Amino acid sequence: MPVKKSERVQEIPLSELHPFKNHPFRVVDDEAMQRTVESVAQFGELAPALARPRSEGGYELVAGHRRMRASELAGLETMPVIIRPPCNQASFPYQAYSTRTELSPYSSSRRGD
Repeated sequence: MPVKKSERVQEIPLSELHPFKNHPFRVVDDEAMQRTVESVAQFGELAPALARPRSEGGYELVAGHRRMRASELAGLETMPVIIRPPCNQASFPYQAYSTRTELSPYSSSRRGD
């Protein structure tokens, strides 16, 4: 996910990040998640998540739900996030899907594949 010149990566407290309501994937605490937690604990979060501001405060996470969970389990308090302004909500499931390189059967079943 390329960062536009007008955007910047910000460290956002995990407590201010809220899941995208219609996120098409389940986040599972499985062996793959444990490997991600170990990596995050050792190296930190290497790729920023994508979020948009919520009218009630905080940010709605569009992409990076697994990274957020791994950060929580690793004991981090913040994670790098790119904040983008709200746009057509119909595009968000595609954005979230396009950031996934590996889908588990659990994740796909949530989408209906």
